[in-house]
Amino acid sequence: MAFPRFSEIEIPLLRVLIELGGSAAPKQVYPKVAAYFPDLTPEEQELRLENFPSTRKWSNLVQWSRQRLVDSGDIDGSKRGVWTITPKGRSRV
Repeated sequence: MAFPRFSEIEIPLLRVLIELGGSAAPKQVYPKVAAYFPDLTPEEQELRLENFPSTRKWSNLVQWSRQRLVDSGDIDGSKRGVWTITPKGRSRV
């Protein structure tokens, strides 16, 4: 499967944050967002970036989607290590 685009990850990411009570650590989020993409295999989730072998492609993709949501005001980016949905993000879902 080709990895989903940033825009395809945004709503599942917001839904996962709501399911987790409004905020969560990134490690809690990655597998739950992946569940929205059943064609994404566990092996694909473990693939690494060629230029940064310590970084998984999937988590990197989710992180960039999260950054887009921070930029749009749907996620509060003020606290390092905690992803929190904003009221604007809730209304988007």
